[in-house]
Amino acid sequence: MEKIQVNVSQLLLDLDNPRIVSADTQPDALRSMIEFDPRHFKTMMGSIKDHGLDPGDAFYVIASETDPDEFIVVDGNRRLAALMALRQPSLLQGIPISANLRQKLAAVSNGYDPASNEEVDAVLFDERAAADEWILRRHGRGMEGEARTYWGPLEIQRFQRDRSVLDVIEFVKKNSTFGDDGRGSRRS
Repeated sequence: MEKIQVNVSQLLLDLDNPRIVSADTQPDALRSMIEFDPRHFKTMMGSIKDHGLDPGDAFYVIASETDPDEFIVVDGNRRLAALMALRQPSLLQGIPISANLRQKLAAVSNGYDPASNEEVDAVLFDERAAADEWILRRHGRGMEGEARTYWGPLEIQRFQRDRSVLDVIEFVKKNSTFGDDGRGSRRS
């Protein structure tokens, strides 16, 4: 594997993406990514427009078998689809989605500067199987700590420095009449 910078125009959506049932063409894949969760897709577009791409989250790519200058994104398809819609809203015209949704997505792209994300970070893998090992670590569950672990409500509260629930827990601990074993024995 190798870290590379690639022009967004060289990236292709994965027609075998696990998030979609199947796609035969790039427009099919784009439609599927939008329809997977239209509200989240619109939010992703707005986030990229307002904040850019997450600098710590590179696209995982493999070389296209049909064009040596293109890469298939095997991880990061939602981001790529959002970038595609932002950079070229006219792509939405050829996608069979509701006119209302098309209008909302096109509105998000108003004022977007395509040059802001012209080149993106990617990790180039020799083959899909090699990428799959790392994709599993990103998205898999139950890997005994080998994959990313997701924050629960308390970790989120601590990170956001929101003391509301944490203060209640502390109060209950300090003022509880139950023992540490939780069986109703009174503290002395």
